[in-house]
Amino acid sequence: MSAERKNNFSPFRAQGLLVLFISVIFFGSLSVALGPVIDWDLKNYHFYNPYAFLNGRLGFDYGPAQFQTYLNPLTDLPFYISFLYLPPVYAGFVMGALHGVNFWLLYLIGLKLFTFEEGLKRIVLSFFTAATGTFGAGFLSELGATLNDSLVSVLVLLSVLLMLGALEKAGRRAFLLSLFFSGLVMGAGVGLKLTQLIYAAGALMAVLVVSRGLKDAVMNGVGWSFGIFSGMLLSSGFWMLKLWEKFGSPFFPFFNSFFKSGYFDPVEIADLRFFPRDAVQTLFYPFYFARLNNLALELHFRDIRFAAAYILIVISALATVYIFFRKRNEKLAGLDGRRKDIFLTVFFVGSYVVWQIRFPYYRYLVPLELLSPVLIAALLSCLVKSRPWFRLSVAALFIAIVSAVKVPDWGRTDWSETLFGLKRPPAEIERDSVVLMAGIRPYSYIIPFFPEDVRFVRVESNLTAPYKDTKFQAEMREVLRNHSGPAYIIVPFPNILQIESTAGKFNMYAIKEECRTFSSIDDQFIICRLGRVFSP
Repeated sequence: MSAERKNNFSPFRAQGLLVLFISVIFFGSLSVALGPVIDWDLKNYHFYNPYAFLNGRLGFDYGPAQFQTYLNPLTDLPFYISFLYLPPVYAGFVMGALHGVNFWLLYLIGLKLFTFEEGLKRIVLSFFTAATGTFGAGFLSELGATLNDSLVSVLVLLSVLLMLGALEKAGRRAFLLSLFFSGLVMGAGVGLKLTQLIYAAGALMAVLVVSRGLKDAVMNGVGWSFGIFSGMLLSSGFWMLKLWEKFGSPFFPFFNSFFKSGYFDPVEIADLRFFPRDAVQTLFYPFYFARLNNLALELHFRDIRFAAAYILIVISALATVYIFFRKRNEKLAGLDGRRKDIFLTVFFVGSYVVWQIRFPYYRYLVPLELLSPVLIAALLSCLVKSRPWFRLSVAALFIAIVSAVKVPDWGRTDWSETLFGLKRPPAEIERDSVVLMAGIRPYSYIIPFFPEDVRFVRVESNLTAPYKDTKFQAEMREVLRNHSGPAYIIVPFPNILQIESTAGKFNMYAIKEECRTFSSIDDQFIICRLGRVFSP
């Protein structure tokens, strides 16, 4: 890329603020038009967790949202608070508007990188790059939803933007300060959602690569890592302390093969469904996204942007190798003037490799999905020297990317007055009751509609089971044994046999005359009062 020209574009000047305004209004409105997403995660923990956090239910309820009960609740507060004070449709607008900030950040990243274009051409290229970035299978499927990959991606993009700004700093102190704040923002994202470790690792690789010499690399790596650690403490330190005090592990129930909390099995929680199947898939996984399939997601989707980026990265790498070996005199000057491009490329590749090795689930790729058109345009600018041909190439590739996108559907439905179709309370139940939750389906979303003094104990889930011998299981049995008030059992489907089987494992039985049903938008529930079996 050509040498940097003075950057006259500011995120807080009129055109930057205008793009931000357009972004939040457009994506908020699009979220409303698409409708709410009532998915497994929302029914399992995205609605319950912030409710539990605001009402101090950690240690009162026992794992009602399965192991996801113990994820950082801060990420879900924007939606839950919006839902508390606004009709659901307005809450959907708020979430879509927050997701729309990604567009603004992509636009600003484009302005930082596309210094080879002047004035209006630079603005137009940045705008359409951001538009292509947000027109992706992952981002659009999550727009306005509570899946949160499109929310924490805001922090990833902001971190990248700050790092690109740091590379413009002439003074060493100013550079290190910007580097620290970039790491701080990235670390805050990691604290909110642990899968963002993908991008912290990728950014660390990129920081080291663009450093000038070993001494700078060490200092930059330390500064970046300190920023990451500080950001994690800022967004998640309080929660890690709570989990440590309660369970003896700051990441409970994750990494329990290391922390060995007695409240869970000493194993790693990992989803092995989406790893590449063989060596060919491992090497060319992005090309499989270019055809309609569900290799990296539960739902079928299609997006060719990663395949396009893959090809351009390989070509650019070969061109760089050619320069290194055949044009040594041009090497240093040429590459040093492209530090931003190199940072973005190494960040992209490094993050992708970590993703594929550790978390190969397409939803977690949303930040790279957003960034890929920016990278594509940056790489093309280096490979295609003719400006008219460059613009034609970018336009053709962006049109192809947008045309090929197939967006998966996580369960969009129509807006209603109550989102879940539940009244308060869903079923008449005595105060100071304890409710056994049976079955492994997600339904903790019903808990906020019951009185706050009703205690919920999840006796069957991906965290608990009657046959397990853990402290968690022992404490649940103790709570059920010592509770002197009314006891109930609930299942999210009409199955009295399930009720009788589960209750019997805790020396209880269902009083069939006191069973009632109620329903939500998706589920049909049975709730029965329990009697106790007393041993002689």
